[in-house]
Amino acid sequence: MNSEKQKRKNDKESVFVFDVDERGYQLTSGSRKETFDNFISRFAPKSENYCKYNALSEVRLMFPEETEDVKVIVNIICGVSDIKGNNKHLNESIPDFIFAVIFYVLYRNFLQSPKFICKNEIKKPVSDANINDVRNFIVNLKQKQNMQEELKKMVQNENFIEKYAIDEETKTYVRKKLLELYGSTDKEIIENGNHPKFILEFMKISLLPKETFDEILKKVELFLSYYC
Repeated sequence: MNSEKQKRKNDKESVFVFDVDERGYQLTSGSRKETFDNFISRFAPKSENYCKYNALSEVRLMFPEETEDVKVIVNIICGVSDIKGNNKHLNESIPDFIFAVIFYVLYRNFLQSPKFICKNEIKKPVSDANINDVRNFIVNLKQKQNMQEELKKMVQNENFIEKYAIDEETKTYVRKKLLELYGSTDKEIIENGNHPKFILEFMKISLLPKETFDEILKKVELFLSYYC
């Protein structure tokens, strides 16, 4: 049994099952995932509980490309051509805020539930965050009495890594990777347990006039609604 289990875990082949009555999925998917560490995806377009494309899964987390990857996603969400008008500061703040929130949920979810994949013998961290998590961040923020003050508290008082990391190993791993990427310019921010890509944007937006902030939030919600 042990040799069979190891064989299946090491097996690099994939299988696509046409499961008409879903009995195969219901009876075997759980045990295959737990026993053989298989990755199971369910495709059933008429059902709410099925595998959907997650754009945030494309972000090369904790690699030099992570910033550019998030920018690409933000540009798609915002539809750059749709952001028009004379208020240059407002137009720039909308994608900047989405950019920051995406980084926040990507790293938060990884800290809470660290996962890795191996490609070409390189261990790569992955996050299960998706666009709904970005939207939910905004929804939860709106429930606060003073949203900008809440963002300011997160910047000034929150040790992000300490707050969300599931264990010491994960804390150490994330700090190490962030220092490798941004330590030359943002070492103090990282040592305080935060990611420079969201912490600076949160501070910036927390200092805007309330009317401008409210307008940004409205636009952010509108753009996200197209993808949730």
